[in-house]
Amino acid sequence: MKEQIKSSGDLVFLNDFSGEYIKIQDGRRLNCRLNRCPSKRVLVFGGSTIFCAEVPDSMTISSELQKMTLDRKIETDVVNYGIPGIRIENQFKILQTVDDLGPRDLVIFYDGVNDLNTISDWT
Repeated sequence: MKEQIKSSGDLVFLNDFSGEYIKIQDGRRLNCRLNRCPSKRVLVFGGSTIFCAEVPDSMTISSELQKMTLDRKIETDVVNYGIPGIRIENQFKILQTVDDLGPRDLVIFYDGVNDLNTISDWT
């Protein structure tokens, strides 16, 4: 997936891609099924754990969360903003580009090992 990751200044993003198991549209990994509810979303940011390159679109963490919301009749869309290797400061920059962020949207950051070398620089 390394060739799919691009940057513009400090902004990191994914190129669109359409494979048999992985699809990236508008820079985001697609989920199994969206509820098409743009007024209420869960935006999930993180690195490779959220992107889930080892599994098809239907089995990512974001897809599983989408399935759980649909099973419970919760009208919301789960959007996968995972990018392998991305760090928290880049995720915040991407969040700042979401111009239609609404009051009913929920933002989740799931981070860990990608930020460890940054933390060690602070000590």
